[in-house]
Amino acid sequence: MGYRFLLTNLFCISFLLFGASEAAFAKDHYINYDKACQGGILYSSDLLQFASIPPGLLDKGRWVSDAGLEFSNTSHTAVISGINNSNPYVIGFSLHNGDKYIFTITAPVTANTFSLLSGGSTDPVLLGAGGDYPVALNVNPEPAGSSYAYYYQNVETGSVTTHATASPSAAWSFDPVDDQPIYSAYSVVTHTVSGQTCRSMTNAIEISKNLTLKVVGGGSVCQASGTFTLEVLPYDPSFNYVWTLPSGSTSTGRTRTVNLSNPSQLGNYTVRAYSMPGNSLVATSDPVTVGAYALNAAINPAGTQPLCEGMPLDLTGSATHSVNLDYRWVRNGVDEALISSGPVVNSTLDASDGGEFVFRVQETSNPLCYATSLPTNVELTIAAAQMPVTGTSACEGSSISNISLGNSQVGVTYRLMYNDGSGAVMVQEWMSEADGQTHTFSSVSAVGTYTVE
Repeated sequence: MGYRFLLTNLFCISFLLFGASEAAFAKDHYINYDKACQGGILYSSDLLQFASIPPGLLDKGRWVSDAGLEFSNTSHTAVISGINNSNPYVIGFSLHNGDKYIFTITAPVTANTFSLLSGGSTDPVLLGAGGDYPVALNVNPEPAGSSYAYYYQNVETGSVTTHATASPSAAWSFDPVDDQPIYSAYSVVTHTVSGQTCRSMTNAIEISKNLTLKVVGGGSVCQASGTFTLEVLPYDPSFNYVWTLPSGSTSTGRTRTVNLSNPSQLGNYTVRAYSMPGNSLVATSDPVTVGAYALNAAINPAGTQPLCEGMPLDLTGSATHSVNLDYRWVRNGVDEALISSGPVVNSTLDASDGGEFVFRVQETSNPLCYATSLPTNVELTIAAAQMPVTGTSACEGSSISNISLGNSQVGVTYRLMYNDGSGAVMVQEWMSEADGQTHTFSSVSAVGTYTVE
């Protein structure tokens, strides 16, 4: 029950009921968004700001349907790509209060295509034989009025650094503070097509003084069975790459296929890059150890966990192995900090903010050997606490203009209900954008009972 005010044609009274807490209202919001571009990208903020979702709610929301588009993660920070035609894409973003924002996206124009180049080439760059930072990069073509955002990702950790968000220059002198990691540099170009603003992401160029090995597609090098492909990064075709295999033999090239059912392919893999001509050693990768065994990671509780907002919920991630492990939590596809541990891992995480959680562990000395738990989905609901509501009643011919509530809860929708004796109907609603907000409903004058729920 809510708080009741009367507007009557019999006599004037003031009447207020204090009711019990009620579940927060949830609703679906349907938004048409026609500002996408075929072949371009969208930032989540493009859509969420267009829908006027209060910023204070975003961190507790996530993308729950993708229509086949590609999302960099499922949080409100996701970059969305894969918009390949003009057909509508219907995707959904769900908030912790149960509200769901359903976007129908159309792309009436086609974004321009841009390339990031180093010395006129999109090839990776290995800084050897006298090469060093800074590395001169440029975007091509350079249409008038475009702006350029520049980013670089640490290939081994996944962390992304922003160099510039709206540079007027298509030239980038790439000079990272830490010159040891393997980086993947790219640009996002904002430009205009037929009067519409589009964003295009360029190719990425791997740049480094050193070498690393990765699994194509991102799998683990320690599995019970199966095959995968190892790749050396960066692979600059101006150098000669030589693999040292577990058997002690060598091979050349960019990749090497591994079959875990073949004992001769289990063990250490290392790659060295040599200059051409001259055959001078330029760089050597750290060894990667391939094993036909499975590392396991567990999460408890698992599966879907409904949780009333404000209530505690701890998740426990665990793993046991023969060597030291590092671990991290992943929420809505976004990595938390990597933490070192011993061979036995037990980590507790406060999951009261909701979302999808995964626990990941990896061998400290062989990080391509890793395991991830099954996901746990913490689905928040809100029980709206009783709020202080003030106001006065009035007589026919007058109005009530001071029905106010205070100390609201973020994400809760409050409704002003009207009942003329034939049943209650909603006449106004308001959603709180922050804890503690106050709100006064618009003046009402129809004879009947008004209740805030």
